[in-house]
Amino acid sequence: MEQVESEPAVVVFRVTDRSIEAPESIPAGLTTIRLQNDGTVPHSLVVFDIDEGHTVDDVARELTGQFWPESWAPAIGEVSAEPGESNEWTVRLEKGLYAATDWTVGPDQVPHVARGVFTGFEVTASEGPEIAWDSDVIEIELGDFFFTGLQDLPAGRNTFRLVNLSDEQDHMLLFVPLGDGQTVVDMFGDYVYERDGGNLDFEPAAEIGWIGPGQEVEYSVDLDPGNYAVVCLLPDGHPGTPHSNLGMLGQITVSG
Repeated sequence: MEQVESEPAVVVFRVTDRSIEAPESIPAGLTTIRLQNDGTVPHSLVVFDIDEGHTVDDVARELTGQFWPESWAPAIGEVSAEPGESNEWTVRLEKGLYAATDWTVGPDQVPHVARGVFTGFEVTASEGPEIAWDSDVIEIELGDFFFTGLQDLPAGRNTFRLVNLSDEQDHMLLFVPLGDGQTVVDMFGDYVYERDGGNLDFEPAAEIGWIGPGQEVEYSVDLDPGNYAVVCLLPDGHPGTPHSNLGMLGQITVSG
């Protein structure tokens, strides 16, 4: 199909402490998914592409039990935002059924999905031309268990396109500030996975990805000057060894 240069459509998902407000249907194509946090606590938004034979309720049951839906509902991106703020990513949506939720836990350790922060939507066929990806981005390919394309960056906003080359594994990237003299190996060389309901035991400067096998997404993040560890901490199985321990770790300098 012929591609054209144009801005992708923007679809807003309004997340409160009890619900997600979103369109029931979205045209297929390159789409920016925007999380608007209208709640009183931090929220995330992750979207799953559901295979035929499964339902939105199937995803809700898996996540309420703190399980991933695995291969029949690959994640196609995730962002987080503080109350009153927004965050977004861009992905090419294909025709089919999708689920959107906040899979993390609240201050009382109850999963937000169990409170109703969950919805489904349908992606319908598009009659317009196919929009091309932005060419002015930093492309990073993620595989089992490596990434390529990582480089030192200027301070400020940088846009990344993540391409998951894996046939089996979900992947993501975290940018974590390093202290003076600290290296990525010091921090993550033998990391013990301590992610509880999506809450990390450290504060990343940016988190991009959580994408299933074969997925491609685009994120823009703001980074201050400094040295950063760049890692994938998703586990090889549930539970399992963090991908950083298997080779998915690197270090960059942000200057400016």
